[in-house]
Amino acid sequence: MYESSTTHDLILYYFNEVELSDTVLIQHEIDCNPETEESYQEIVQVMDHIDQCMVNPSSSVIKNILNYSHSLK
Repeated sequence: MYESSTTHDLILYYFNEVELSDTVLIQHEIDCNPETEESYQEIVQVMDHIDQCMVNPSSSVIKNILNYSHSLK
């Protein structure tokens, strides 16, 4: 039986990696429990920050990697 969301559950929920039945229960807990809502919002903020920090390699770097890869064949 499902009792309460853990941080692990909330992270899985964020990535849509929980069963449908658990999704409904976790969403209900987020909606009804201020502490769970706060925890989930912290996860969302951290993930947003990580997304903003991610750097894409320049096209020249990608080209160099591909050229190197092709040279190994």
